[in-house]
Amino acid sequence: MRHMEFADRIAVVTGGGSGIGRALAVALAARGARVAVTDVDASRLEAVVREVSATGATVRGDLVDATSLAAVEAYRDALLSDWGRVDVLCANVGVGHTAPLAEMTVSDWERVMALNFWSAVYPIQLFAPSMIARRRGRILVTASLAGLVGLPTASAYSASKFALVGLGESLRAELARHGIGVTVLCPGIVRTNFSKDGRFSFGDLPIGGAALDRLWQRVGEDPAAVAERALSALRGGKGVVPSSFAFVTLPWLAKRLGGDLVSTGLGLGLARLAPKAARPAEAPVALRDLRRMSGSELDALYRGAPAPSLEELDGPYDGVLLRWKLAPAMRAVDVIAPGRLPWQGKVFFGGGRRAGANRFAVGRLERHVWRFETKLVDSRFDGGQALAIDYDLPDNPGWLRRGVFDELRKIGGGLYLGKGGVRLGRGSAIEFSWAVTKARAAAA
Repeated sequence: MRHMEFADRIAVVTGGGSGIGRALAVALAARGARVAVTDVDASRLEAVVREVSATGATVRGDLVDATSLAAVEAYRDALLSDWGRVDVLCANVGVGHTAPLAEMTVSDWERVMALNFWSAVYPIQLFAPSMIARRRGRILVTASLAGLVGLPTASAYSASKFALVGLGESLRAELARHGIGVTVLCPGIVRTNFSKDGRFSFGDLPIGGAALDRLWQRVGEDPAAVAERALSALRGGKGVVPSSFAFVTLPWLAKRLGGDLVSTGLGLGLARLAPKAARPAEAPVALRDLRRMSGSELDALYRGAPAPSLEELDGPYDGVLLRWKLAPAMRAVDVIAPGRLPWQGKVFFGGGRRAGANRFAVGRLERHVWRFETKLVDSRFDGGQALAIDYDLPDNPGWLRRGVFDELRKIGGGLYLGKGGVRLGRGSAIEFSWAVTKARAAAA
């Protein structure tokens, strides 16, 4: 079957709550298909179902964790029981992730492969046999430019997307004799929640955070246009479909023609972008160096430091107060105050967000445990990405939940530079600069 019309077909769109998945669901419904949308975000799913229902199309929404084989099996059984068949499968679940290899953990790799690769394998493996039995169907796999060109600091993401391209090409060759077409969509930069939902660290490169999202929204393609291109290719039985000539086809052609020169050039280009100062290559900044720095030097070091990953810190840490700044009423009076902070903490990070606790010791008698959550956010101080320590949890005292904010960045050698403050009323009355290091190294 060379061409396929979508009218009266039954289409499944996984990860259809936003972005390209949402656009695919809307476009399929506009072509007369009955659309089944899955997502893990209830509010996004409900919004898409309302949008499609308003057009008069038949639509259903199901909360399904596409990384769980059991969940996808249960969904397959329920859908086939209710609707009888699936004609079109759009495997669209995915998440962005970049980090230098030295900052990656095994759990990072497992998370990215689960969300980007297994989330496609499970529905394909479970729905394709019924397509084969009926000798008709179409499968769309959403990969990425990163599945055609290996991108620096995107090792896990590129690996997962290369796997999807290979999966699609292999299935396309195998399933053609059963009347089933397989198309791999490779988007570049698209105006979606990709840059907000993913985790992005570029080491010491001056990119990321709010700047990355602004770039994404400013230069990205319209997801509706990408969906139209994908469905046109799916209908016509095409194989690999770049979403953009400038952002996907050109880099892909350059790689095919230039081979290793492309990855070499990318590496040289990133080396030129990396900051030259802040941390000499021969010796990372040590705690004693921080104690000697002025307030402006600490601020400059903080601006040039990357955010830690959510998973890399675990264990007892000591803190050292470096500076506190009284502002704005006293015109930013800086007090350089090297000295040990009266607390120790055990910090837990991992798997998205996890709770942790700081144990504060005031004098020799009083003990407090302040609980917190961690998340990557745009810094209050310079807009770049930082790891926020959020104390707004039910067990904490109200003044702490409302009045204290902390951020953390990584400056190497097991040392982390923090900035934070205490709010009084609507403004920040006191700001702090502090360092955190492993307890055994605190006296360095």
